[in-house]
Amino acid sequence: MLQLRVVILLLTSFLIGCAGIPTQEMSDARLALKAAHKAHADYYVPENIAQAQDTLNQAEQALSQGQFSKARQNALLAKEQAVKAYEMSIAIDQAKVIWQEIAFLTYDKDINSLFQKAKEFAQQGDVTQTLYFASQVHEEGEKTLNRIYLEQAGHILKKLQTQQHSLDDKALKTLNQAELAYVNEQGKQAYNLVFKLYNQRFLSH
Repeated sequence: MLQLRVVILLLTSFLIGCAGIPTQEMSDARLALKAAHKAHADYYVPENIAQAQDTLNQAEQALSQGQFSKARQNALLAKEQAVKAYEMSIAIDQAKVIWQEIAFLTYDKDINSLFQKAKEFAQQGDVTQTLYFASQVHEEGEKTLNRIYLEQAGHILKKLQTQQHSLDDKALKTLNQAELAYVNEQGKQAYNLVFKLYNQRFLSH
């Protein structure tokens, strides 16, 4: 009977010990860190991703020493740090796409300033401000791009409209679609339509 109790106590201790191993927390932290690396966190927020990696290393060390509580705490912290690095990197990367498209077409001081602020706050590790200014780049950038494309589409439309008599049915249909997009202030769609038509009609000959 005594031996049975000893066996039960040993099994209970073993199970408690196993339950204390932060397997899921460690896995979550590693995956979050991997996602942050893929999002180019090493480039956008190097200090943040380095901090997350260091915290995960501490969790790994604590785990190897059987300090499960410490390992769990560090794993949770590493995941939180990695998620922040990921969020900031994704936000900056998306804002960069808009910024680059505008920079290719023209120089816009306001959009450039917003993008620089987003990058600065990312370097400081301020997630809230990074996401705010990155979203501003996207929101204001879309408006700016639409305005630019509308202006360019308008210039080409005028040239094409003077040549309507020489356009075939297919070209006229495209021109009508471009005019409709222009009236509806769909800048990029209008520009793409007239640019393609203009190239086909005048630059290919």
